[in-house]
Amino acid sequence: MGSGSNLASSGFLWYLMDRVFKLPFTPINSDSLGRADLGKYTCIVVPSGATAPTSGKFRDWVSAGNVAVAFEGASWVVGSSNYVD
Repeated sequence: MGSGSNLASSGFLWYLMDRVFKLPFTPINSDSLGRADLGKYTCIVVPSGATAPTSGKFRDWVSAGNVAVAFEGASWVVGSSNYVD
């Protein structure tokens, strides 16, 4: 969900998932993506203003066929050249 000033960028996403779509989700600090156990997640949504590591556990998770959705500028997405910009 970002950290510091980036946390404000994730507010709309939190509202949509929680209040509008009523989807269960687990907020994860973007700094934790490189070291967290991502095996229990089916999709990771990266809000605008947040970054995700291009190496480590997150890269392995995406390369294994899992789904990462990024808002605004997904050129950092790893594991696939198929993304919508």
